[in-house]
Amino acid sequence: MPTSKVKKIKARKVYTPGSGKGAKGHSPGRPKKKVQGRPVHYRKRYNEDNLQQAVKEVKENRMTLGEAAREYQVPKTTLFDRVKERVSDKSGRPTVLSEMEEQYLVERLIVLGDWGFPVSRRDLRTLIKNYLDGQGRTSRFPDNLPGKDFVTGFLARHKELTVRTASQIKRSRAAVSREDVRSFFARFIKSAQGVLPENMYNSDETNLNNNSKDSKA
Repeated sequence: MPTSKVKKIKARKVYTPGSGKGAKGHSPGRPKKKVQGRPVHYRKRYNEDNLQQAVKEVKENRMTLGEAAREYQVPKTTLFDRVKERVSDKSGRPTVLSEMEEQYLVERLIVLGDWGFPVSRRDLRTLIKNYLDGQGRTSRFPDNLPGKDFVTGFLARHKELTVRTASQIKRSRAAVSREDVRSFFARFIKSAQGVLPENMYNSDETNLNNNSKDSKA
């Protein structure tokens, strides 16, 4: 009885991407996963003047929101927020003092400097603490006392203020005329209005440091 031949099926080795070998002995390795990085946010990639003009056109009903955004090439969402006055032009965390309060403080600091009584960084921090305490307000400052970083930011926002090394008054500057004295007392009368007599102090120059070269105000 003739024996029938049984065909054997041979397995053919197939190289997969993770097997370490590819066609013709090459090793492509595993395919690299595409890692998507964090989106990069760009601020103000538009012209501020164009944005202001677009807001004006929309508010005066001369253009729709979409028309103004296309015409002036500004983001539609930003334009919508500006029209609805939902956002401020300033970025970052809001300051403890309002813009009006800071400007009010700057004007007083300039007056003190003109009168010959400039304040130091520590004095400025104490003034703000006393103001917040007097208003009964609580702030993010520990015990309402601003830190050194606040002074740095405050000076950066108000370029009209400068920190300089204190120096002794020269004889030419110390010389005053009769008009200077009259002007001083005229300003003193205005500044003393509403101040109780028991809150006024007078002192001489005893024990005052005469060497102020190393201090800054």
